[in-house]
Amino acid sequence: YRRRRFPTSLVFAVHLHAFAFAMFTLSEAAKLTGSVGLAVTVASVMTFVFAAYVLMALRAVFGGSWTITVAKAVAIGVIYLFLFHMTVGRTLGMRALGLRVIDVYGEPPSVTRAALRTLGYLAGLATLGLGFVWVGFDAEKRGLHDWIAGTYVIRADAPRGAKQG
Repeated sequence: YRRRRFPTSLVFAVHLHAFAFAMFTLSEAAKLTGSVGLAVTVASVMTFVFAAYVLMALRAVFGGSWTITVAKAVAIGVIYLFLFHMTVGRTLGMRALGLRVIDVYGEPPSVTRAALRTLGYLAGLATLGLGFVWVGFDAEKRGLHDWIAGTYVIRADAPRGAKQG
């Protein structure tokens, strides 16, 4: 904690929340209008700007080089994804959207599947996001991380064992 950097990180936090709200609103508008191009554009811009804001906020709070900041951000993300997929089968964002992760048998992912799914996220990022864009073109709406882990994302209110596309 560095006292002199707190106001800067607070400013980033306020901007981050305002940006997230604006992008969520735009993405919902894109879904309502049915424009796939607009939805993909908004999602792409949202992802890259959100990542930049998070990295700048982490660097402002913790200091250090950009390499260490990126390593910390990746470590935090990996731990977050793994722990949430392993324990409750969904992240906080998935909970807010009413989604959950299941394996091919309709059960929450095992520790192994949660670890593979997390590694799949890293592989999706290593392909410059193509592992996530894949969802838009896959008949089962599964990303690279889902194929690697053998998982599906379904609506939380769906009966156990039911796969949804």
